[in-house]
Amino acid sequence: MNHKYAHHIFWALSLLAIVVGAFAGNATVDVNIHDTYFVMEKRYFAYALAVLFMLYGTGYWVIYKAKRYPSKLLFDSHLAITLLLPLLAWIALRMKRDTYPGEDYQQFLRDMDYDQNLIMIAAVLLFITLVGQLLFPVNLIWSLIKGQKHNS
Repeated sequence: MNHKYAHHIFWALSLLAIVVGAFAGNATVDVNIHDTYFVMEKRYFAYALAVLFMLYGTGYWVIYKAKRYPSKLLFDSHLAITLLLPLLAWIALRMKRDTYPGEDYQQFLRDMDYDQNLIMIAAVLLFITLVGQLLFPVNLIWSLIKGQKHNS
């Protein structure tokens, strides 16, 4: 991949997030934080993600306009963490079982343990995703200070 045009990737992802948000409908997300439920429409998450991707694209565009190359390793790591780990967390959460206490209480407890493990896996993946976003400012600073120059 030519990292010279890294900003195009994030700008395209921004447009994709806007389209997804526009077609999200009235679907909502319920977030429970210490006995308080926050109900938000999914489209606002998509729009916030679009703004974040637009900022990333702008940062990589600044690197391009400064006639520098972003670090290949940092960019590839940032892109993989930003796209793949949330996808894996989503897949883990889709694997949850609908558990209801019935006649087999031991099976119910095993299903609850299984669900808790999946939730923990998803939480760890999302935490790594948040921490991995620090690669962007590191790449931005490294590219502007010590990055390889290009002539176009």
